[in-house]
Amino acid sequence: MRTVQDALDVSDEAARLGIARLESAGILSEITKRKRGRAWGSVGLFALLDSFERLVATPTGGSTPMRRAPRPTRRPSKIAAR
Repeated sequence: MRTVQDALDVSDEAARLGIARLESAGILSEITKRKRGRAWGSVGLFALLDSFERLVATPTGGSTPMRRAPRPTRRPSKIAAR
């Protein structure tokens, strides 16, 4: 939590609530399963960002995009719990 607090300059409560909200949305998942020194990860975050970029890419017939939108990627397999 301290890293989130420091990076975003927010209170402990705001950091906890933000992480909880991202967990409930399925964006983050805790990877340490400890009470202290916890860490979270996001396996599908970049796939989500890529799909959003494809969604908002310039449609056919529009102006020429600066670069091509990324191709769809296969969904990564779930990382086994340690």
